[in-house]
Amino acid sequence: MNAFYLFFYHPKLKDLLLEEIKLKHPELHLSFSNKEFVSMKGPKDYEAQLVNRPVVFARRQAIFINKYNQEPVEGEYTNVGENQFWHFKTIKTPVDTYSIDESVISDEVPARAFHKACQAFRLFEVEITSADQVIEIGSAPGGISYYVLERGAKLVSVDPALMSPIIESKFGEQFSHIKKSVFDVTRAQLPKHCDWLISDLNLNGDLNTNQSRRIMDFYKNIKGAFLTIKTPVINDLKKIDEWIKVFTDDKKYEVSVCHLPSHRREIGMFIRPRK
Repeated sequence: MNAFYLFFYHPKLKDLLLEEIKLKHPELHLSFSNKEFVSMKGPKDYEAQLVNRPVVFARRQAIFINKYNQEPVEGEYTNVGENQFWHFKTIKTPVDTYSIDESVISDEVPARAFHKACQAFRLFEVEITSADQVIEIGSAPGGISYYVLERGAKLVSVDPALMSPIIESKFGEQFSHIKKSVFDVTRAQLPKHCDWLISDLNLNGDLNTNQSRRIMDFYKNIKGAFLTIKTPVINDLKKIDEWIKVFTDDKKYEVSVCHLPSHRREIGMFIRPRK
């Protein structure tokens, strides 16, 4: 017996969503789609597979329950047309971003990348505090930097490009800038201690993950890292498992992969020491 599974997605990312489902879950086959979600037909009791290997480019995964010709009075549902409502049950995963929105930010924040950090640390229930030392690679012009510094943390940014003047003028005592490429930065130039590494490098996933892991290995007691990795073409999806292995092959770290509302054709990787 078959069931139907719904995958809600972000605008303009339907191609990545469908390709990812094809790669991860070939047992599922397209049955319906609109501008909000796709419905896939597949085996009954497939929910566990979707929990274990969630579709990154799905804002939410769900199981279809029933159709109604009037708005239900309770439960989860979506409107698919005039007097057409689909009742569903959410498949709960740690990377469900359906209810995460962009927060209102000050006009002085230098870039929208602020939202990436805000949403990632909210999703994974982690707080950056004044007790933390953060290293950010690929920091210019400073959207994520602003998020980190606003929370009182100390930040060392690594980027050959200029940072927004507001970063130094507002957070000068907390902030220092190494104006070099990440490839040229040595252990001696970085702080003695690091709690979090953040990477928003404009590099491919191979270079981003390798450089991030290189820096993480400098710090025995690092709390974790958040990486944004560009996935502009469908073939990049085939590399996600390889990028994860950069951190998990030696069983030192565990990795969660997500797609945040503020992301475009890119993914987020949240990395923490294995418990």
